[in-house]
Amino acid sequence: MISQTSHSSSEQQIYLLTSRPSAERIRKRLRRVGFEPVDWPGSDLARRNIPKFYDYSEGIPADVQLSRDALNIVYTRAADTAQLTPHNPDIVLTDIRQLETLLPRLNLSQRERRRAREHLLREQTQRTFKPFARGKAVEQRRRMLWLGPEASFLNPLKALLKERKMDLCAAISAYTAEDYLRSESFDLIGLYPKRADDEVIRLLNKLILEKQNSWHKVLILEGETNEIVSGTYAASADLILDTSENIDKLADRLVTLAFSDAEPVGASTPHFDYASTLQTRLASRHYLETHIAAQMKDSDTHQEPLTVMSLAVEKSDQLETLANFILPLLRDSDLAAKMTANSIAVSLPGTNFRGGSKLAKRIQAESPMEVESRIIQKRDYHTANSIIGGLTALTGIKRLKKA
Repeated sequence: MISQTSHSSSEQQIYLLTSRPSAERIRKRLRRVGFEPVDWPGSDLARRNIPKFYDYSEGIPADVQLSRDALNIVYTRAADTAQLTPHNPDIVLTDIRQLETLLPRLNLSQRERRRAREHLLREQTQRTFKPFARGKAVEQRRRMLWLGPEASFLNPLKALLKERKMDLCAAISAYTAEDYLRSESFDLIGLYPKRADDEVIRLLNKLILEKQNSWHKVLILEGETNEIVSGTYAASADLILDTSENIDKLADRLVTLAFSDAEPVGASTPHFDYASTLQTRLASRHYLETHIAAQMKDSDTHQEPLTVMSLAVEKSDQLETLANFILPLLRDSDLAAKMTANSIAVSLPGTNFRGGSKLAKRIQAESPMEVESRIIQKRDYHTANSIIGGLTALTGIKRLKKA
């Protein structure tokens, strides 16, 4: 094993685990793409937020176990040995040149892990949460993964699906597509092939061979691709869409298929206490207070930022309009709750003060009414009560009203 060294001050660090006599080649490559390799100091001392890079180019040990807390990157020299990798690595590299794709793929994996943790946190919060009156359950959003090149109808389709409680994620390359598929956190896989030999067809072949039944497979075809995708490919699809159809109709068919299962794959349906005066998907303040305490612990454990934002309007009858405006802008890992008669709080896991400020400015610029914001990033001295207290202190709008 490599001897232990001190941590670098580089912003992007990565633990390097290798059984090779010399790891200098990988070190140079990692530095070239913006990472500083840090030698493995042992599992008890390892920081959870630093990815682990395993070099198995000389063979994969039979008893290897990947870190459960960290993002795991496994490097093997050939595609056939990649099938022998330990269970559920986040990223598999089969060529040293693929290191250039590492940063965007790591960002993607971090977002997926944060999203999965947030769903678990909401389950835990629900188990300890004692609402005054249980409202109906909020229906879990569904997710669709888009595999294929950019299309003129992609963004309009994404907007229509979002209105129907469904998120569309587009893989930017074959590498990120494989990373997304490895996360197993999608309900639909949309395949948009353009040629008989493109990456989409290869990925479809892989899905058919591996008999992946976790997702509904949707073929999205144009006139010239109808003949390419036939036979086994067509038979393996749960739904075939013709892009010449009306886009609203396409969105409706996708949503019908996505919501046909009682429970989405890899996610559970959290329950929220509805505010009685709002017909929106807002959690109650009581739920938010309980959940922020859980999010703060998760933020400390994984050394990731947590920001909470409040948005206030002048009149209470504007609150529902504000809620319907901001909810489509949020990620499914964000949580919006009714704080007071004229304010909404939003928790933003994995987001720093700057990110929260950008979102607040966008809301203020595009909102149909005047909105006042307050943003607090969690610090070591904060408690859940101090954050909530900071959000509910008198705002400028309230002061003007009382003057």
